[in-house]
Amino acid sequence: MKALQILFITMMSFIGVSVFAADELPDDEALVQRISRAFARSEDYADALIQVHSERGFILLTGQVLNEEARSQATNTVVFASQDIRRIINELVVVSAVDDSTAASDDALSAAIMAALTAADEALAQKVQVVVHRNVAYLLGALTSDEQALVGDRVSRVEGLASIRTGYEFVSE
Repeated sequence: MKALQILFITMMSFIGVSVFAADELPDDEALVQRISRAFARSEDYADALIQVHSERGFILLTGQVLNEEARSQATNTVVFASQDIRRIINELVVVSAVDDSTAASDDALSAAIMAALTAADEALAQKVQVVVHRNVAYLLGALTSDEQALVGDRVSRVEGLASIRTGYEFVSE
């Protein structure tokens, strides 16, 4: 049985899927740095605006690229940059010209969301990573179903959001 487990882990590592124990999660900051460097080194993304976020090894890509090929290829760039990822959420938007004019309003919305979550439950707010890009809120974290419902309720009350997208990892109560 032990040999079978070792074989399974070896095969999963070979195909690029990392296997983590529950208390052994990847280093999110190191993942973001490694993946961001991979995008910065690639000429394919010289004119793109890509932001990399990581929460418990869940990689969220937000920003803008100039064509669908760059958007699709971005997932491969992440995979080749690091094997310590658990999931990739590619929310890159294809645009004709990169536009960062919503950055200030995105920052304000992010702050409003965090304020609403902190007012509801400060400990819960610390479990949620909030990313806002082009008035779309992306919420990441490991939450129970009750926590997810509370976060959804509070965030949905924030004015000015175009939509809310989640990348939650479910944890049992």
